[in-house]
Amino acid sequence: MLSAWLVSVAMSTTMVPPGHPVENHASVGKSAQPTIQLFERKAVDRARRANWNAYVAELDVLWADFRAAGSTDAAMADYKFKANAAKIKFLYNDPYLLPIIDD
Repeated sequence: MLSAWLVSVAMSTTMVPPGHPVENHASVGKSAQPTIQLFERKAVDRARRANWNAYVAELDVLWADFRAAGSTDAAMADYKFKANAAKIKFLYNDPYLLPIIDD
């Protein structure tokens, strides 16, 4: 009697009732093969890399200005103020705030 019940449950869980469509369960979290999705974001990554390069170039210019001013305390305060403004601009222009990994 128990074996007939098990066969009945096994058949009823795998069969589709007449008139109902067979659904595709091949998605993430279902009982099919794993689904691999590829997302191409090369344009976004290039824009983020250009943003990073501009930020680093701006810091280089600010550091050169600091060194040219004689490395005084006033020049350091000016450098810190301008470097902080550059960092804020860089962060607001970065949509993901994630590290950039080169190919």
